[in-house]
Amino acid sequence: MRFHDREQAGRDLAEVLCRQLGGVPPDPLVLALPPGGVPVGAAVATVLGAQFDVLVARLVRAPDNPEVPVGALLPGAPPQWQEHALRTMGLTKQRLAGEVADGRAEVDRCEALYRADRPFPRVRGRTVILVGDGLATGVVARAALRRLREQRPARLIMAAPVSAARATAAVQPVADELVCPHRSWYLHDVGDWYEDFRPPSDREVLDAMAAVPAAS
Repeated sequence: MRFHDREQAGRDLAEVLCRQLGGVPPDPLVLALPPGGVPVGAAVATVLGAQFDVLVARLVRAPDNPEVPVGALLPGAPPQWQEHALRTMGLTKQRLAGEVADGRAEVDRCEALYRADRPFPRVRGRTVILVGDGLATGVVARAALRRLREQRPARLIMAAPVSAARATAAVQPVADELVCPHRSWYLHDVGDWYEDFRPPSDREVLDAMAAVPAAS
């Protein structure tokens, strides 16, 4: 099965969420990982009647092998490193200072553009659903879930249309639940599951966010 686009994937994911959670939880908050997770998350939030916002995060990639993630960046926080990957590739954190600086600049740009001056939505005591368009490694999702866990949600759920086995293993220990209708032992590219996997533009991200209720 392939999804036509991220919006269809989000609608399908919302149906699975409702079945797995036994209905719509009270006071839900849907947070999407931009850019690709935003159309998916917007569709989920619309179906659930949930409030919606984004959680900006970026991978730190190995400089000589960009297919390998070695860490993740979130706003206002130090990098979360993949220590095993650093050791395996013989990389030091000092060697990655340039990649971190570039990633931090993009995180700050997206945070300013997508969230403007809005405070981050209230997480404590709520059912929080973190949405991505697919989990290939789980590195960014795991970092984001850890950050959200610090804010003491009542229930923390990771939701994605498709996930590789290694990503599933990475996120399950830090989420209360993983909702993923399609789990693949080997997932080379999330885009293989979509007919249309063009990256959303900044304008498309903002339009998708504007189409559902803002978080509070």
